[in-house]
Amino acid sequence: MEMTREEVISALKIEVKDFYENNGNELGDDSVVMDITTIENALALLEAQETRVLTMDEVKNLNRNEVVWLEDIGKAEIIPGIVKGRQVWPFTTMQVTNFMRYDGCTITSYDGDYNIRWRAWTSLPTEEERGAASWE
Repeated sequence: MEMTREEVISALKIEVKDFYENNGNELGDDSVVMDITTIENALALLEAQETRVLTMDEVKNLNRNEVVWLEDIGKAEIIPGIVKGRQVWPFTTMQVTNFMRYDGCTITSYDGDYNIRWRAWTSLPTEEERGAASWE
């Protein structure tokens, strides 16, 4: 079952609340403290992260192994893409960004087509968010 961003945030809030209502870490287990700290940090990041289209400058500054959601104009599916790096296309001056899909295939996206033929989202957008974000 796939959860929405809001469902994940809600579930994490419940976990944090339950942890502290049950007196937290009574046994002094460091791994439990680390787990709840990780959950709290993930919750803060999720709450702060707005679902939006990245700018081209933000795409250029993505770090290797960061995950974004890739959308091609005219396609219904939006897929997660793992940043594999940037390069100049051989024998040209075209800048491209390489992503790896969930199935291991590489997607090479030309910067000049950004927000014209493809774009990257911070997180999986709803249909309403997709419709509200204009293409160039």
